Amino acid sequence: MLLAQSLSGSQLALLGLAVIVLGLTLRRGMLRARRIEERDPLREVKQEFQVTEQRPEAMLGRMEIRVHEYAREVEARIQTRLAVLDQLIQDADRRIADLQQTLDLLDAEERGLPVRAGSPGPDLLQYARLPGASESLPLTNPTTGDVRLVRRLAAAGLTAQQIAQRLDLSQETIRKLLNTPERERPEDDSHADAA
Repeated sequence: MLLAQSLSGSQLALLGLAVIVLGLTLRRGMLRARRIEERDPLREVKQEFQVTEQRPEAMLGRMEIRVHEYAREVEARIQTRLAVLDQLIQDADRRIADLQQTLDLLDAEERGLPVRAGSPGPDLLQYARLPGASESLPLTNPTTGDVRLVRRLAAAGLTAQQIAQRLDLSQETIRKLLNTPERERPEDDSHADAA
């Protein structure tokens, strides 16, 4: 009270105003401290991330990533198919070379040129066996062409077992054809028609 009597009215108003300002400043500081304590930085980051994700630039970035991933997948599929095609081409080239070798061997024999007995034989004439067929089939009516083919394959260095496997005939039939003398060989069907 003493203080109130020594101060004039304007000074008292200024002092009251200073107390109010000080109280408001203290209250504001306490509210700010409480807000900082209650603040959840993880939730704020999530909200900011969601806002950023909804921007058109972010959507374009995600679409670009998807396109690149799809392009890599398509490129991998194409590379796989190209590798398979390369392998098939190599297999076809090998078969073509084998066929050419057989053709050359047959052509040389028809011209009467000597054929080396130890020359490697073609790895073709591998006929697929039908399901349910017997292991090897007997040749019931061999023609001269059959005998010539068997003899050519034998001259190319193939064994009776290999020839039997390639022609899908029994080894017994192959041995009979190989052991058939020149005069006892059956006649070719085309020669029979010409006579």
